[in-house]
Amino acid sequence: MTRPSECSIYLHYPCFDGLVSAAIAWDFLEGSQGWSPGTVCPVNYGSDQRAKWLTTALPPQSVVVDFLYHPDAFFWADHHATTFLNEEARLAYERHKNDRSLLYDPKVTSCAKLLWEHLAAASSDPGRYEEMAYWADRTDSAKYDSVDEALFGAQPGLQIARSLSASRDDSYCEFLLRHMHTDTLAQIAALPEVATRERDVWKLTQNGLDFIRKNKRMAMRTGGIVVLEVDEIPDMIVNRYSPYEFYPDARYSVALSRSSKDASILAMRNPWRDFESVDLGKIFEKLGETFDGVKGGGHQRVAAVVISANSQYEPEVVLSEIVDQIRRKDRELAPGAKAIAS
Repeated sequence: MTRPSECSIYLHYPCFDGLVSAAIAWDFLEGSQGWSPGTVCPVNYGSDQRAKWLTTALPPQSVVVDFLYHPDAFFWADHHATTFLNEEARLAYERHKNDRSLLYDPKVTSCAKLLWEHLAAASSDPGRYEEMAYWADRTDSAKYDSVDEALFGAQPGLQIARSLSASRDDSYCEFLLRHMHTDTLAQIAALPEVATRERDVWKLTQNGLDFIRKNKRMAMRTGGIVVLEVDEIPDMIVNRYSPYEFYPDARYSVALSRSSKDASILAMRNPWRDFESVDLGKIFEKLGETFDGVKGGGHQRVAAVVISANSQYEPEVVLSEIVDQIRRKDRELAPGAKAIAS
């Protein structure tokens, strides 16, 4: 029996869509190429990793999913509109898209959905992977029935996704991916390693809601934009959907979180309101035009940026610029929309 050839899988993490995308890609590549992951490499959009991405050589038989395009990747799939870091990367994709396994569609709501649409027919276990793709798409596109489901949903896929907030331990990423290769979501959610983390996150998220409620760290700005500022506090998680628990009619939320290492700003449009969203991903990608070296990215409806502690720019200044950009572009889309005063 031939021993499987090893590949390196780079996946967006901590992200449930990234994990499921890696699981679907692994299943496909094992069947079509005889590949099995020898190395699992979690990647994220932090400024340092983003800056070094294209200058970092990837090993042979590299797989990249739900993350920035890299010309060394033999297999790559992504759905982010901001996936090409420069024009050279875009041109490299155009050159290789017919001689490698490269999947890209910024109109698809999740990477797992994109992969499933192309690879379902080759799946070794269609029912199991289809369920994973369904929940990955729901989490990545914020297709929740309510704020309560987004924060505390009891379905196995949501429990696993929630457990990712417990820590940024890379070993947990590989643990989950290898179980996704063999187990159902219900089986994975019942594992002690997952269940313990999920219960901890549930409590920390509730603590975060209580903290916001008591400390008034959130305000509605003109244009229906909720702005939240929090420092890193032990025993508390402020979920990105938390603002809509307090301001269900807001159009957008922008949250600044500070830690000793860096600051992150995340913006999203209210998934429970029906209106055309400004392209948040493009706003964050173009931050570098105003703030040298500060560049984020994301989707039309959600985007983020990480600002290192040694940056020359104060996070509050970047936050203010983001809020102003969202307000201005939202007015351009809907000039007759009634502004919500602070």
